[in-house]
Amino acid sequence: MRQQPCLWRGILRVKNRLFGTRVVGNTGRGEPVKVMYIIDSYIGPYAGTEKQLFYLASGLNRQEIHPHLTVFHPTPYIHGSEFPCAITILPIKRMLSMRSLLAVIRYGLRLRKEGFRLAHIYFVDASILMPVILRSCGIKVIISRRDMGYWYNALNTAILRFNSLFVNAVIANCNAVKERTHSVEWIPRNKIHVIYNGMRNVDEVIVPAPYTYDKDRVNVIVIGMVANIRKVKRIDDLIRAFSIICKRHPDASLLIVGSGDASDLMILAEKLGISQRITFTGAMQDTSRIIRAFDVAVSCSESEGLSNSIIEYMQNEIPVVCTRTGGNTELIENGETGFIVEVGDYANLAEKISLLLSDRVMARRMGSNAAKAVKELCDMKKMVSRHSDIYKSLINSSS
Repeated sequence: MRQQPCLWRGILRVKNRLFGTRVVGNTGRGEPVKVMYIIDSYIGPYAGTEKQLFYLASGLNRQEIHPHLTVFHPTPYIHGSEFPCAITILPIKRMLSMRSLLAVIRYGLRLRKEGFRLAHIYFVDASILMPVILRSCGIKVIISRRDMGYWYNALNTAILRFNSLFVNAVIANCNAVKERTHSVEWIPRNKIHVIYNGMRNVDEVIVPAPYTYDKDRVNVIVIGMVANIRKVKRIDDLIRAFSIICKRHPDASLLIVGSGDASDLMILAEKLGISQRITFTGAMQDTSRIIRAFDVAVSCSESEGLSNSIIEYMQNEIPVVCTRTGGNTELIENGETGFIVEVGDYANLAEKISLLLSDRVMARRMGSNAAKAVKELCDMKKMVSRHSDIYKSLINSSS
């Protein structure tokens, strides 16, 4: 067990005396618990975290939990008022400026006056700025951690370690993220709760016909990946793997779905002589339709929390090849529901994709196994219920 420095233990004692037993409001009247969700910005329910927050706010029983959302930066989606609860805009332009700190203090006091007893914080900026002030206003604090913290640096890690003294609970979306949060932010394991992403069951959704890809080629094979174009996604590894696959499967095509600048990737594809067989679709709001066109789905990131893309592949019975990172191994059982390769090993990535393309019986079996596994693991009602239980437990506790 990590030994805390003397100064750290002293800070902890002071914190416990100031905030350890402070409770706001009356917990015994049976009124709905008012929960404030706080997030830097919300562009819409399309990316992983934003989608999960939308599902959660939509699914909560309003007789038990009354949700509200605060954002720092307004977006067209927020102005369109499509989110399933009321929204407050708290304009924060510069982190840790005196103006921002005063704005957060006024905000915390207002929340206490309005009867909010719990704040659930998403994303790093809000996790840095809010916990200490909210706790000083008598509001309990939950933070969410949904990735392996590729954004950690020396400054924000130091602040987050201090803030951890004022955090009542953490919700992580997989065990890998739980362990990473514990080791970096020094939050005790018993404060970190694992709740897997909740996804709507395919049979509960009216799914349109599959996306028709490359209509001029009837027998085209589609290898697909849903990911925004960022370095951490290592899409260049997939392109290198695809250049190997093309020699074995001349009818294969690669489809990459997600926003971002693809120019460097297209230059790489041109150097490898495969640019004509790769399509970048850009961002798509509804990815389920295009996923159903995939023969094999890929996730080759170097860092993941619990990948919504992999979950959607599994739901649609598409065999998956993914890298050994984050929560991927909690979703995919190697050889049963898909294949797992090491990060950066594009030769093995090509080998496993080719194997699934060559053995369609095995591919269908893995896809079927994956759909059954993910239906149990990522149940929407379980996700909402677990959050609700944690909220009520924190409110009813005295510490």
